[in-house]
Amino acid sequence: MRVNSNGLSQSSIAQFNLGLVDSLMERNLSRLSTGYKLNQSQNGSSVQSTSSKLSDQIKLHINSITEDDSNIQKAITTTQVGESALNDINSCLSRMSTLAAQASNDTVTEDVRHNIQIEVNDLSRAINQIVHTAEFNNNKLLDGTYKETFNVGQDSITMAFKDMSTDALGLTDNKSGLDLTCKESASKSYDKIDKAISAVSSETAVIQSYNAHFQRIKDHLSTNTEVSGGAAQDLLQSTKHLILTQSASSMLAQGNQTPQRVMDLLSQV
Repeated sequence: MRVNSNGLSQSSIAQFNLGLVDSLMERNLSRLSTGYKLNQSQNGSSVQSTSSKLSDQIKLHINSITEDDSNIQKAITTTQVGESALNDINSCLSRMSTLAAQASNDTVTEDVRHNIQIEVNDLSRAINQIVHTAEFNNNKLLDGTYKETFNVGQDSITMAFKDMSTDALGLTDNKSGLDLTCKESASKSYDKIDKAISAVSSETAVIQSYNAHFQRIKDHLSTNTEVSGGAAQDLLQSTKHLILTQSASSMLAQGNQTPQRVMDLLSQV
């Protein structure tokens, strides 16, 4: 009877040990399947190190592209502000051209010329006010002082705008503004305004070319961010999965030895 009792006791012990092993295996496999091994440094310093290095490389690459994109967006906004101001200046010049053409007509009375002169003076002040207020990021854009360099990767792009004030555009007669009080001076003023319109149109074309260039770079950076970021994340995930697979395979191989150990224990009962 004592022998049977001992046999039952040893069988119970074997079953207990087998259950314990199965429980440990289940817990470990669960931790592997959820990526716990990769997220907890205390569970595997080498795995954690690999994951961290890959993550750092991804972040460094993405941050570099993001910084370039930020610089490009700043440049694009600068061109948009500058172009908008030039459009306003061009509108003023167009109205001045119409008035100068009207003042050059023989049929215009002195009272009409006087009113035309007042409006042209107001338009000239409006142009200078636009020049004075056109700025971005605390930088005046159209007073001839703007020049800025934008870094994109290893390349540098310098952008500069010309002075668009009435003095720079040649819309002054001895610093007193355009004279439209008589036919002859009105005709000369018309020619000056026409040259100013050409200068503003030329500068607008330059700024538009800057904008188009920066837009192309931005589109390229956006595509590069998506492709590089996606590829980097895929690499990280693939590496994690490889580590998980290798770890799981090793654990399962050890687990497959359990039945034989149990049989050896049972054979001793």
